[in-house]
Amino acid sequence: MVFRSASVVKKMTIDTLMSLTPYDDNGGDLASQKSKEVLIEHLKQQTSVRTTFFEEYNTETLTHTTAGTSDALDIDSHGILDTNELAVLYMSKVICKNKDRYKIFTMLDEHKVEQKLQQVYKSLPWKKLGFFLYSSVFPTVVRDKRSRICFRDFISDNRRKWAQRLMTEIRRPEWVKKIQRKIVQCQYTEEEYRRDINVLFVKLHLLDPITVMPMYQYLQQEKALPELHLELATRNYLEGDLDWRLVQQDVQSAIHRESLPIKTSRLSLNEIESHSGADVVQFIVTEATDLWTGKLPDNKKISTFAERCSIM
Repeated sequence: MVFRSASVVKKMTIDTLMSLTPYDDNGGDLASQKSKEVLIEHLKQQTSVRTTFFEEYNTETLTHTTAGTSDALDIDSHGILDTNELAVLYMSKVICKNKDRYKIFTMLDEHKVEQKLQQVYKSLPWKKLGFFLYSSVFPTVVRDKRSRICFRDFISDNRRKWAQRLMTEIRRPEWVKKIQRKIVQCQYTEEEYRRDINVLFVKLHLLDPITVMPMYQYLQQEKALPELHLELATRNYLEGDLDWRLVQQDVQSAIHRESLPIKTSRLSLNEIESHSGADVVQFIVTEATDLWTGKLPDNKKISTFAERCSIM
């Protein structure tokens, strides 16, 4: 049981619950943004990329507050999408975009990388993963700015009671007339209406899933309101492509990292052959084999003892 102060309980009203939205003042979806952040952090943990690009990454279990309880958000256990493969594709795109001077980027077929990524982004498993992540972060991300009440407070209180109160509120004739009036007066578009109704469905799904279909059927029958399609589980909650720039610095660091032959000292009087981005090259030929063009980079450097002394 979660205990709350009397002031918090007082602020937990149907008006507050109705007004809770993931959208900011500029129309950005905060829950969608958070979902992407969670996914990218998860991709960093994949064994295929972690040792090459994120060796200092904290490997502790990624935890997030899900529907009312704090549990490990174990994405892979749901078997929705092969995130290890996605991690390889995502990092391959970053390498392609980097255009390094060692020509490591030429080892990858950029067109094929993008083609495979787009296949993922347009797939049903991608939408399912998005819905799973969105539903997981929604309770804590969505909160009222003034009272700081978040949606999780309603879930932890008495979720079914709040689901019923939501349904009762939407069925009020006054609510229908208000929406209709705003649309007629061009204060509210049909697209905004469908967007906000989907948020309502997300709320109902998290409070009491069995209420979603009756609510949808009621809204469909209400002729005064715009036509609806139930997109609760098929909407693209992750929206556009994952931003490759978010890990660009990690890739650049890995590419410029020099590797020396085993048991070789920089104090050696002999010439030393070193390679930049050796781990990245190894990543391409072992993890991204089907994306490899067969080309090799120009990442070898021969340094003399005098050169090494001047650098030191």
